[in-house]
Amino acid sequence: METRHLTTEIDRDGTVRIEVPTHLHPGPAEVVVVISPGAPSLKRVSWRTAYGLGKEMWNGIDAQEYVNRLRDEWET
Repeated sequence: METRHLTTEIDRDGTVRIEVPTHLHPGPAEVVVVISPGAPSLKRVSWRTAYGLGKEMWNGIDAQEYVNRLRDEWET
């Protein structure tokens, strides 16, 4: 599963167009749309500015244990 945050606009006729990255494999996909009318546009942030944000929430968490827990939740 891959989570992506994509920004789009709603046309006057209610159409929403979403362009997905070309590296994604074709086939079925689950798409969740959150509509927040009148929400301000999201400001683009450089990766240099965002680098390291939120790192404190991962403090003390072993990456492999975290991944193993996620995999244990998958249906087989």
